[in-house]
Amino acid sequence: MCKLCTNDAFSWNRIVAYNEKILSSRIRFSLMHELGHHILGIPSTSQEFENIVDYFTSYLLAPRILIHKYGYESAEQIRSAFNLSARASNNAFADYKIWFQYICQTTRKPSKPEIELENIFFPKIQAKEISQKSQTNLSSKTEERMSFFEELRRERGNDYMFQRAEAQWLYGRDY
Repeated sequence: MCKLCTNDAFSWNRIVAYNEKILSSRIRFSLMHELGHHILGIPSTSQEFENIVDYFTSYLLAPRILIHKYGYESAEQIRSAFNLSARASNNAFADYKIWFQYICQTTRKPSKPEIELENIFFPKIQAKEISQKSQTNLSSKTEERMSFFEELRRERGNDYMFQRAEAQWLYGRDY
């Protein structure tokens, strides 16, 4: 029945149907995608709506806080760790960069739900095992770099090459 409508999954009324012959990672993504339609109350009427639900699904399956805590630095690492498709992991990695940059430039900490999720995967007991010295060095080094670039931004303005240099030096990534 599912293959008559789509190759992956679809929902009709309160029934979700999926193709059990596709990869388990695809089934998982498709089922979470259909759950996203239900939770967000978004119909499957346009590609724009589908993109919104795909974003929701990507965030659900590869939370940005976990990408950060595990220190993944490429879409391939995310793909392998979270068992996502290449497209989903590329989208997750691109969004992670935006998420991380936003946090660095605003609150400098994740949202309350993200912190709660982090605590589920990284309980305080494990956090104590991590060397306080390495955490202090990392955060003070990052803070020092950020203040340096804030000063440069005030002096030079906000141009593309400056943003690339800042991203590469602060976050270790080339955008």
